[in-house]
Amino acid sequence: MKSKNLKLAVVVALFCMCSCNSFANGEKFKSLSGLPSSYDESVPQKDRFFFILSRLPEIKRWAVLRSLETEDVQQHSFDTAITAHALVMIQNTYYGGDLSADRAAVLALFHDVAEIVTGDCPSPVKHANSQMKESYSQIEGKIADDLLTYLPKEMQVKYLKILKQQKEEAELWNIVKAADVISGIKKCLHEKHLGNTDFDKALAELTERVMDFDIPAVKYFIQNFLPAFGFECPEDLAPPIVLEPEAEMTFQ
Repeated sequence: MKSKNLKLAVVVALFCMCSCNSFANGEKFKSLSGLPSSYDESVPQKDRFFFILSRLPEIKRWAVLRSLETEDVQQHSFDTAITAHALVMIQNTYYGGDLSADRAAVLALFHDVAEIVTGDCPSPVKHANSQMKESYSQIEGKIADDLLTYLPKEMQVKYLKILKQQKEEAELWNIVKAADVISGIKKCLHEKHLGNTDFDKALAELTERVMDFDIPAVKYFIQNFLPAFGFECPEDLAPPIVLEPEAEMTFQ
């Protein structure tokens, strides 16, 4: 297993490094070449975007670990969207936030579309160092640019603000990133519940990563909602100060 993991990590690392060098040399990265973009070749390119997205269930996650239940990118994206929506709702309800939970859910639904091309890149490889992160970020950006060409021009500007991170939405994207990690933790906990110990190390690493988010709603979610999944909260995790919730509406 260790040999297989190492080989996959090396292949992905070389892919990222070669792609980064191609960008530096001004070469075009043909991200979508070779992928079927329609069952009917008579369909114009501008009408193939959603067919390409339909490939998300084909991309399996956790390739370097033995999973008792497989998880694909579409399943993960949906769970991340639910979690991101919840985090914003918590932030707005208890901590004076004023963000759009609906917008967070939409960003989360599309946050991994680049993996239609790259596949699921193991996190230890993607975050190996700053150069690797930058390389992978460039690849994701190029894939997003290519995906937009499969939409009508009038719609491209709308989806550009979904597929590519906008500076003015940095706070929302930070919440989506936290939701992404929490979704990974839930998967690890599920495998652990099934008796699979392969995810123990991943669970420890993701737990460490989620603690780095300085977002009160994240701590609230960890302490109040994750235990139902079998999560054991760290003893040194101080509960966030909860503000007075918004007044409840009375429904007739």
